[in-house]
Amino acid sequence: MTTLTMPLTADEVLAMPENPRVIRELYRGILEERKMTKRSFSHGRTQMAVGKVLSNWLDTQSPPRGAIIGGEAAIRIATDPDTFVGVDVALILAALAKATPRDAKFVDGIPDLIVEILSPSDRHNLVVKKVSEYIRAGVPMTWVMDPDLELLTVIEPGLPPRAFNVTQNFPPHPLMPGFAPSIKDLFE
Repeated sequence: MTTLTMPLTADEVLAMPENPRVIRELYRGILEERKMTKRSFSHGRTQMAVGKVLSNWLDTQSPPRGAIIGGEAAIRIATDPDTFVGVDVALILAALAKATPRDAKFVDGIPDLIVEILSPSDRHNLVVKKVSEYIRAGVPMTWVMDPDLELLTVIEPGLPPRAFNVTQNFPPHPLMPGFAPSIKDLFE
């Protein structure tokens, strides 16, 4: 991993030459570059299952609806200095979705939910760092999903993490009214 210590912005990172083998993220203006993590079949399958379940739920909501984004979607979750990350899946509700043009290079604001799906090459300290930045930025809910253990950990600011396995249902939550799938559906 390469770390550049001069403060940068999300726009400066996006202006750098593309490198498909590298993931670039900013943490409070500090650029971190690392090799693209190796994805597995279970990672990709989980990412698609989560997107499907969230999309199906979102379709049941009254307009205006938000959006589900994924695939290392670029999001600036903090400014001055910028924190700019790529996420596996995110739910952005109506106001932020409306404020984000279709041709935007990144979402500029706080998603309502960020989902991190563990890959075989993920390092614990990096996942903890990202989740800590999400909490610091004010993301209301983060899911860390382990496809190998089929375990979903829900993290909300000010609350202890809660873990759910495939024998359980997602509990009712005011952020997502009517959302109560089986945890198993999120992994299939």
